[in-house]
Amino acid sequence: MLPEMFLNPMEAEDLLETYKGNYLEMEIQLENEVNNLPSFINFLEKAAIWKNKKRKETSFPRFYFFDAGVARSIAHMSLPTETMTEFGVLFETYIMMEITTYIDYSGLSRTELTYYRLGSGKREVDFIIGDDVAIEVKSAKTITDKHLVSLRELKEEGIFSSYIVVSREEIPRMLSDGILVLPWKEFLMKLWNGEIYGSKS
Repeated sequence: MLPEMFLNPMEAEDLLETYKGNYLEMEIQLENEVNNLPSFINFLEKAAIWKNKKRKETSFPRFYFFDAGVARSIAHMSLPTETMTEFGVLFETYIMMEITTYIDYSGLSRTELTYYRLGSGKREVDFIIGDDVAIEVKSAKTITDKHLVSLRELKEEGIFSSYIVVSREEIPRMLSDGILVLPWKEFLMKLWNGEIYGSKS
């Protein structure tokens, strides 16, 4: 989210329209760089989140829009609500951006943010921080067994030290199998305090 829009929510739409114009102008100016395929492919590889290297299966990258608001504005899409299908994707994108920013600002440049593909490749765990923390992001207000299938399957392998579900539940709770369910605001507080990954984890 752009700082001006966060600080001036009433003017967000006008600010986004102005930024969108500047954004498109810059993209058009840089379009020739995309024609340099080797450089562009190298950029995509660095921008993607790759499958965790502890798996022997083929790696598949995952891509996120860092400017989700701009992308939606360009596509003339309405403001997202929790009833929309893409709400969960946007929620996951927001958490990804916070984790990425934390890694960058905390001097953890050697720490990789990856994801984990399980079994036949039909199930994935959203984020792996380094070699320690597995995180599943769910926009649900109540976490049930159906939300935990992938994370529980991964936990059975005993590879990582902690397993966390980030959700919109209001109260943190530890499940009987050791999976920690955290409200998203509390997760972010713990993340930036170094309690999820870092000097205090």
